[in-house]
Amino acid sequence: RNISEKERVGEAVSEHLHLNVKPGFKEVLFSKLPIIFYPLVDFSGEKSGIIGSEFPLFNFLFYGSAKIFGFEYWLGRLLNLLVSSIGIWYFFLLVKKITEEKTAFYASLILLVSVWFTFSRKIMPDTFSCALTIAGVYHGISYLSGKKSFHILLFFLFITFGILSKLPALSLLALLLPILVSGKIEFLRKIKLSSVTFISCVLIFGWYFYWVPHLVDTFGTQLYFPRSLAAGFRELIDERFLTFEKFYFSAFHGFVAFLLFIVGLGIAFYQRNKTLFLILLGSSFLFFIFMLKAGLVFSTHSYYIIPFVPVMAIFAGFALSELKYPSVASLLIVAVVIEGVANQQHDFRIKESNKHQLQLEAFCNEFSSRDDLVAVNGGSLNPIMIYFAHRRGWTMENEKINDINNIIDLKSKGCRFVILDKHRLEENLNLDRFEIISESEHFIVYSL
Repeated sequence: RNISEKERVGEAVSEHLHLNVKPGFKEVLFSKLPIIFYPLVDFSGEKSGIIGSEFPLFNFLFYGSAKIFGFEYWLGRLLNLLVSSIGIWYFFLLVKKITEEKTAFYASLILLVSVWFTFSRKIMPDTFSCALTIAGVYHGISYLSGKKSFHILLFFLFITFGILSKLPALSLLALLLPILVSGKIEFLRKIKLSSVTFISCVLIFGWYFYWVPHLVDTFGTQLYFPRSLAAGFRELIDERFLTFEKFYFSAFHGFVAFLLFIVGLGIAFYQRNKTLFLILLGSSFLFFIFMLKAGLVFSTHSYYIIPFVPVMAIFAGFALSELKYPSVASLLIVAVVIEGVANQQHDFRIKESNKHQLQLEAFCNEFSSRDDLVAVNGGSLNPIMIYFAHRRGWTMENEKINDINNIIDLKSKGCRFVILDKHRLEENLNLDRFEIISESEHFIVYSL
């Protein structure tokens, strides 16, 4: 960008302080915070782009690596892949502590080829946050088990940054329960770990329930639209088939692993396995609250199931470890791996229907600068076209593009061009009063 992100944040904060003629202590204090406290997006139109969202640790690590090595798209993928892969190793060590090595081995393989397989290679913080939280829980259990005090520090850092990066990872703290309630653990260590967990939760909830609303109120851009519990429940029920699909298919991208999860539940219930049921009840309670707050968003997005998949993988791994015939367990785990990878192999290549978007930035450079505000028909709150155009502005559905009053309003807010993806057009557009200044096989541009 011609204007740096630091300048963009600085200008927005300064403008806010200027509008408050007599800024109080709080405003002055907030203006001194580092820019990591001000997450940015490019699809907020004429606004600053500062948005209320998760803590952007992953984004800033990507930014730091780009400052060192130069910007490359794959750096973000590699960063997530490294952290998520280390998270699988921590998951193995953690489940081994809670149950036994055989269960840990099977559960780790199942998690590796689950939905984790795809999203550990995307520039998204979902597996990243879960990996950090799992690592934190492992160090917490290590401390409870009598290890040195530095483990409680690692526990604090990993769970705090993990859950700040994505709040639903909070449900993974339930993996602590079997050790935390054990009578064999020194009481003082339990108190210390619980106190550290409380401090971590204060920071986490402070971010999500104080700072995020403050950013939304101050800068006017919101990423989350949380429902009431009742509204979320109604949406989950209305879309019950999509909701259930997230568990029986999206979680593992296959049916064998899900069936093993069901079998594992049955065996654990039959054996009255308190360890596994403490994990299940604790994680299910926390995750269900998240589902209710997300509502329809949970039902329609495959990656929202990710924080619950490690728990499902433990039960599936437990089912395999309980089989009396090792050869049968081996065949089943091979089936899980083949099915999981085969159902996600499409993610290794760019879809033909999307390839044309790689040409969008060069196309835009022919008629505009990167500081021009643009409107695109990329869909509501979908930043993909804005991202590939390397511009800032508005992304919306075709109906909004076709509303001439809406376009005139955007023009008054500084929008200079309407860039349309022909592949997304579904109707004739009401933009005749504006001049077409550029057109290609895939895109058409109107000047405002």
